[in-house]
Amino acid sequence: MTGGVRKRGSVWYYYFEVGAIGGKRKRIERRGGKTKKEAQTALAEAIVKFNTGYVEPKKETVGIT
Repeated sequence: MTGGVRKRGSVWYYYFEVGAIGGKRKRIERRGGKTKKEAQTALAEAIVKFNTGYVEPKKETVGIT
C-alpha cells in the first residue's frame, strides 16, 4: 500500500491508496496535523487500521418509549 504526506497551507495531510474500485483508483486523504512528523504518524496508524479492518464505533443512543 502506498501513501504519503503533503502540506496545504499550514496544515499537513496524509493520503494512501486503497486499490481499484470499479476500474478507478481509490485514494483516502485526511488531515494529519500541524507538523510533518504528526502526519507521518497518523498515516502509519491509518494504514494499520485499514489493513486490520478497524471500524470507528458510532455514538448511538437508546431511547425509552
